[in-house]
Amino acid sequence: MNSTATINPRDYRWPLAFLLVAKLLLAAFFPLTGDEAYFMQWAESLAPGYYDHPPLIGWVLWGVGQFSDSVFAYRLVAYVIGIATALVLYHVARPLGKDAALLAAALFVASPMHMLQFLVTNDSVLLLTCGLTVLSFQRALRYGLGHWKWPILGGIALGLAVLSKYFVLFLYLSLLIVAFMRRKDGGLRHLFVMSLVAVPFGLQHLYYNLTNCWNNIAFNLLARSDGNSGLQWDAMGEYIGLLVYVLMPWTVWYLIRQRQRWWRYELMLPIAVGLVPLWLFLVVSLKREVGLHWLLAFAPFAYTLVTALTDTAQRRILKLSIGFGGLHALLLLAISAIPASVLVQHEKHGDYAMFIQQDKLCAELAPWKDESLFAGGYTMSAMVAQLCDLPVNSLFSTSKYGRLADTRVDLREYDQQRLVYVDKGSIDASRYAPYFSTVEVKELDIGGATLSVMIGEGFNYMAYRENYLRRIDELFYQRPDWLPPAACPFTERYFPPEA
Repeated sequence: MNSTATINPRDYRWPLAFLLVAKLLLAAFFPLTGDEAYFMQWAESLAPGYYDHPPLIGWVLWGVGQFSDSVFAYRLVAYVIGIATALVLYHVARPLGKDAALLAAALFVASPMHMLQFLVTNDSVLLLTCGLTVLSFQRALRYGLGHWKWPILGGIALGLAVLSKYFVLFLYLSLLIVAFMRRKDGGLRHLFVMSLVAVPFGLQHLYYNLTNCWNNIAFNLLARSDGNSGLQWDAMGEYIGLLVYVLMPWTVWYLIRQRQRWWRYELMLPIAVGLVPLWLFLVVSLKREVGLHWLLAFAPFAYTLVTALTDTAQRRILKLSIGFGGLHALLLLAISAIPASVLVQHEKHGDYAMFIQQDKLCAELAPWKDESLFAGGYTMSAMVAQLCDLPVNSLFSTSKYGRLADTRVDLREYDQQRLVYVDKGSIDASRYAPYFSTVEVKELDIGGATLSVMIGEGFNYMAYRENYLRRIDELFYQRPDWLPPAACPFTERYFPPEA
């Protein structure tokens, strides 16, 4: 029975290189998505925090934006993080041997998680910070208490993970399990030091929430809940399917078939980080839908399990995985090249046609480039802002998502001013008439997609305050009873206490 990989992943270097090149092409040519554009808006200014999520992705993109604000430059962050994560997996699996380490890294490069990770998301920074935390903790366990640099570096990585996404809680639980199981190796003491080092990062985020209505906590724990109190068996089924897709069916098959070979003392940490969150997500899926991005920071560590399988299984898994990754690359590159006219009958044709025809879109909006521009939801405002390099904020949106404009725009300043509002499709002028003295709507053709531009004269701030801002305040800026009082700039700005 072999204990490490016996195949030579170097034999697959050219197919793996093709996947890396294809992913770089996707970063350059795949159409911009709404979530990406929204995160890119964070990069416009450095802030201690943002409404939706912890701030690290905004800080990283802000740094990149000092050199270039192109979509490709921002996507290079995700691309480089993918390569860095492969290196982290290599070092995590290195105690099993060089070939085993190369196999773990190669499987990640060929996986769907890696091939899809050219888009800008906050899950990317969580992936890298989780990886660095695991690697540092592993080194601390290996070298003992005499090497304090590893728990200190692990604490810094853990602190950055706290500033990446709240899924860090699943990482910490995994670390705690391993620390307890390896307490004779100083696991609990190492984790204690890491936790102490991470505290300042957590305090920074806590301070932001204390001075901003508990935005992040309220959004992630309350606003995102769908309120469904029953069990969602269909959501669990979808999650299981998603898990098989991410781990790849042949990998799952061989892991089940050779399950007696899983356990390796050296694999205790990656097994915990790779599997504990995935099992917990299975429980969560009974109450709500689990998205693909949930798995990104944890599934890569599950690939290290393959190093414990037979060489025949390893070889077949790697070959099939590389082919699967190549299929993803070709499919996504084909999507990148689809002209808007091909999808003219599709329900999403308007979205696709508008946003892939950047020059046409920006040329049509050029007459209003010096106006006060607004759009409906965060997707439209962020896409137009990013594609056309225009300051565009959200208006008439009561969505729980993408409320960046709430912190950046003081609508009191626009009272009785002229505003220009853009949106996809046709606009019903009567809906917006109560908020302006006069309304004029123009419909523009963007390569088969309709873009409506509404010019509103004399914005009625007080009417908007009572019908929109008050509802927004009640939905998203009221402190839950179980949280202590916190300053709330939104409420203080629009609804100050009566004198």
